[in-house]
Amino acid sequence: MTVKAKYTNGNIKISAKLVFNEKGELINFISNDRFETADGRIYHNYPWSTPIREYSDLNGMKVASSASTIYHRTDSDFCYGRAGKQAGGRFRVLIKSVLFSAPDKSSQRSEFQSTTKINQ
Repeated sequence: MTVKAKYTNGNIKISAKLVFNEKGELINFISNDRFETADGRIYHNYPWSTPIREYSDLNGMKVASSASTIYHRTDSDFCYGRAGKQAGGRFRVLIKSVLFSAPDKSSQRSEFQSTTKINQ
């Protein structure tokens, strides 16, 4: 199933195509609203996606645990990040905690052990 979503945070607005599998799990987030820059001066607008390969149970919550971040450049795809057990790419992130808003608007945090490594 695919749906188009619009997000607003203050004056920042984006739209994305959200792709779900038959279990209702988000398996990809695709947007044209993210820009790539190497120097902070020149920006390129390429389609951007975050395919999710795996989910894990973290303290009773189902959380995406293996994913990539990819710019779909005109000449080739550029995967600049991967998260999960088999992480590689330019940087690697393992989830340390999750903060979410419960239906009653209170915030809850789930903590667990993890590491973050930035590859330069």
